[in-house]
Amino acid sequence: MKRIALLAALGLLSATTSAQGVTPPYVNNFDTATWQGPEWTLSTTVAAGRVTLSTTAPTSPQGGNYLNFDVTTANTVCTTNLTLAVQGAALAPGSLLKYWAKETGDEADAGIDGCFISNGTTEARIVDHTTLTATWQEFSIDLWAAANSANIPLNSSFRVIFRWRDNSPSPSDGLQIDAVRITAAPPPDTGQANSTAARLTLGVAGNINGIPYFDTVNGPFFATKANGSTLNFTVQGPANAPYVLLAGPLNRNNLVIPGIGSLDIGSSIALSDVIIVIDGTIPGFFNSLAVLPPSGTSTLSFPMPTLPVGVWTTFQAAVITSTTVTLSAATQITVS
Repeated sequence: MKRIALLAALGLLSATTSAQGVTPPYVNNFDTATWQGPEWTLSTTVAAGRVTLSTTAPTSPQGGNYLNFDVTTANTVCTTNLTLAVQGAALAPGSLLKYWAKETGDEADAGIDGCFISNGTTEARIVDHTTLTATWQEFSIDLWAAANSANIPLNSSFRVIFRWRDNSPSPSDGLQIDAVRITAAPPPDTGQANSTAARLTLGVAGNINGIPYFDTVNGPFFATKANGSTLNFTVQGPANAPYVLLAGPLNRNNLVIPGIGSLDIGSSIALSDVIIVIDGTIPGFFNSLAVLPPSGTSTLSFPMPTLPVGVWTTFQAAVITSTTVTLSAATQITVS
């Protein structure tokens, strides 16, 4: 299963967008010419100001296009606001704004360069862009907490503003942003509860509270294995259902999808650092092992490779039927 197909199977779709504001989960990677939907408003203090798509290296870890803020004419001072309308009432504690940002040769404009939140009359800076460098950096901000701290009402007037001020075209000056995401608030329990719909067992493991792994305990889980020992994957789900075994860095509540579970691996929702280890939806000898038998339970055993002591990777399974995809709880493996 290609990564893009897996994202589609998991229901990773942007929220409904409108001038009245987006609701989480919202994702815009700026990879199409039509990125500027009705939820975005662009304003500049002079006509020379602009925000354009770029693929000039280095691109962000998200890949593809990114947005570049600059001016068309040198020595033309401009302040540019790119504003995202957000339905504030749809935010809750733990609703995160995430994005990547860097700059090219920008002079710092204290109090101006940054990411702001506003309700039209009151605004507050939540990220200071004067500290940006030429290296991409990812930011993650709890919008609900930031708004309440600044006494900004969470209503239909809520806005996120990316603001830049300088006076030369790129690469002399410029701000670059990519992959603007607003995540849904995590559920009361972090991670996905195990069930017979999708279960991945990786030996003796416990969750972050030290509670041992069993069906009704929420993950993600943590297990320690020694070099040379055997790694036993036991996957459980509906009879004859294929499954996909994924591996990547632990990222609790990377994506929470009602009815499917919590994707707890990958440093971003693009899954660019997630490996599909085995894929029962694709023909092939090894992939044929990733199909559950009529009993609904399959166990695969592999020798642990020789690895440095410390955290190795995190595994998570997605069990697939003709109508649904269900995520198992993730398990992080530490080598002892």
